[in-house]
Amino acid sequence: MRLLFHWHRRMPLAVTLLAASAAGLFVADIIAKVAGFSLPPVTTALNRAIMVELVPPLDPIVFPEALPCRENPFKGLEEKRSKFELLSPCRAAAGRVLQVFGNPDGEIHVHIWPDENSRDLLNDINRRKLLGLLITEVTPYDQKRGVKIPHVGQRVEVVGAWVTDKPHGWNELHPVWEIRVLDK
Repeated sequence: MRLLFHWHRRMPLAVTLLAASAAGLFVADIIAKVAGFSLPPVTTALNRAIMVELVPPLDPIVFPEALPCRENPFKGLEEKRSKFELLSPCRAAAGRVLQVFGNPDGEIHVHIWPDENSRDLLNDINRRKLLGLLITEVTPYDQKRGVKIPHVGQRVEVVGAWVTDKPHGWNELHPVWEIRVLDK
């Protein structure tokens, strides 16, 4: 079993720890001490939460040979193109949705904890500042095309352009033009 620790203020932070106990009974403070990080103080503010959940081991996803790629990976995002360094015009990732929220620019963030076979999309800044999260963003253009936005807790496969967000330095899938919910 994997234990997922999630804390968010403005951006979520996540850490996966391998749980050796079959019962899966852990005290968050002990786990934090072993992992080498400190827990933030818990308050009743809406922008700060601590959530501990047990996540069962997952079967690896085998991506289809031909991903649903598109000719212009930045379709609908042309005005922001200079903000990104294109790493690949079409990549897929699978993982568990930890947070979904909208931005004032109309884009919807879907932050996922990537499965083992999708962690190659992360860079050191994803690992340090986001503690292993992959940010994915759905533009208004793709929302109008019918991309379905998943719910927190669902396991998904996302397809989009793999980029480095230059102002922040982390890697993300942006824009995302396909999201498939993998939970039954």
